[in-house]
Amino acid sequence: MPTLRTVLRFGLVACLAFVIGSSSVAVAVDDHGGLGALWSALFADRPTYLESGEVTPGPVNLGANPSGPITCATADYTATSAQQAFLTSWVALKADGPLTYTVVSVYSANGGASWTADGFGWNRATADADGEWASTSYTAVVNLNAGTTYRFGLQLGRSFGDGGTGNARTHRCHLVVQITNRNVAQPPVRHDHVKIVSSFPLQGGSAVDARSVVNAITMALEEVNFRASDLTIEYISMDDSTSAAQSWSPAQEAANATAAAADRSVVAYIGPFNSGAARVSIPVLCQAGLVMISPSNTYVGLTKPGAPGEPAVYYPNGCEPNYTRDIPSDDVQGGVGATLARNDGAQRAYLVSEGSVYANTIASAFSGKATQLGLALVGSETIGASQTFTDLATRVQQSNADVLYYAGFLPDNAGRVARDVRAAVPNIRIIGPEGIAAPAFIQSAGSAADGAFATVGEVVPAVYTPQQAHWAARYASRFNAQPGIYAIYAYEATTVVLAALRHLGEDASDREAVRDSVKGTRHFSGVLGTWSFDRNGDTTYTTMTTVRVVGGNWVPQGTASSP
Repeated sequence: MPTLRTVLRFGLVACLAFVIGSSSVAVAVDDHGGLGALWSALFADRPTYLESGEVTPGPVNLGANPSGPITCATADYTATSAQQAFLTSWVALKADGPLTYTVVSVYSANGGASWTADGFGWNRATADADGEWASTSYTAVVNLNAGTTYRFGLQLGRSFGDGGTGNARTHRCHLVVQITNRNVAQPPVRHDHVKIVSSFPLQGGSAVDARSVVNAITMALEEVNFRASDLTIEYISMDDSTSAAQSWSPAQEAANATAAAADRSVVAYIGPFNSGAARVSIPVLCQAGLVMISPSNTYVGLTKPGAPGEPAVYYPNGCEPNYTRDIPSDDVQGGVGATLARNDGAQRAYLVSEGSVYANTIASAFSGKATQLGLALVGSETIGASQTFTDLATRVQQSNADVLYYAGFLPDNAGRVARDVRAAVPNIRIIGPEGIAAPAFIQSAGSAADGAFATVGEVVPAVYTPQQAHWAARYASRFNAQPGIYAIYAYEATTVVLAALRHLGEDASDREAVRDSVKGTRHFSGVLGTWSFDRNGDTTYTTMTTVRVVGGNWVPQGTASSP
């Protein structure tokens, strides 16, 4: 006759089986360790994470070939069975001269001194000058043998043929390893139930904006009762920040992306919030065929050439590009700035760039749009930080320019340029991107700041259209708060996914089909207006806010776009 303890144990198993549902946990329970067996079965498939942490910055001698120094090594891990290690890494190197370096993930076994490359090839990045940073990311998979102890790391080296002669003044890297059981059975995909996940920093300085974004996604799904045709939609909000960092974490973003990739019922990944986080998650999700839509990433290199190797570096092993965004990338501000200048009557432009990737992509867009609009480019130069720009002011004066465009993100430096240029040419127009739209610009420029224009990459509530204002009122009624500036883009991103799911019908549980449908969005009519995704995954919606210095403050003026 069974003992009371046995009965209670069977009761616990029955309760857990009911809670777990379709997890298919089978455990034999008796009086000898049954609960231990149950516990092991329940949690056997949970992944293990190893993390290198960021290395202490320091110089690196790349040597003369790709087999250079090992960095960013993890602690040892002994495989408990036949397992797989999913490696995600990020490396940034500050050069002391021109160089092209490579990075590959490596592992050593059972404490051996030799390291083995993962077999996935390598990624590389190029710095063109002393002091320039070059960054890249990398993903790979390593099969592990039971009982073998592994250590993982990254190997830096000089690229064959075109590696140059420079070395690294300093470098930073981060390696995250997720270890799971090999060939873990996945539950069958339900064709009537899909998941949409998001990944945003819900702790720290960006938390208010991030929570507003989550609210907007929730609102879009509530309005359709979490359904698209015959599909039921589940929404999972993931946090890519940590309480320790109080900001997004590379390890947490990698973990979120890996979890989403592993769950075949997930058909869309909305996010992340930060462009740096996208560098981590794009390679993971690309290889899983999972579409991404970010409502807030603006860094150019995620979709178009930025730093050397971008954006191809984010799509390892030839995976189909999966990344989109419905907010304009930074470079679009240059084209909008040229349009703004031309519409204000400018005819002769002088272009100044700080020389960073951010600045140069904006400057290039300004130059291209100026040519298209018939705005003559009468001068162009790259400048560094300085306390005075009287020589520059003289060159601007001699060029007879009637507008100066400042491409950069150092507002105090831009303010000093405006001060000295307007001392020489009092009536010249001053225009720049959102990088200059800060109090530091006004403080440095003094009275010369008056009337300066800047573009801000988002449409802010102060300049909403009537349709957008109506949306904001619905948001405020639902959440008893005003939407953050990125909320409207998150709402739009969600409605794009919903449209794709409705369009696909029976194929809506096929994440690759969802990816292709979202990327193929054309002439979408939403709360932002009518727009499309281009072949890079960028939106054709270029409308943004214009601000002007009035009475010692940056004041919204309206919107502008770059048709």
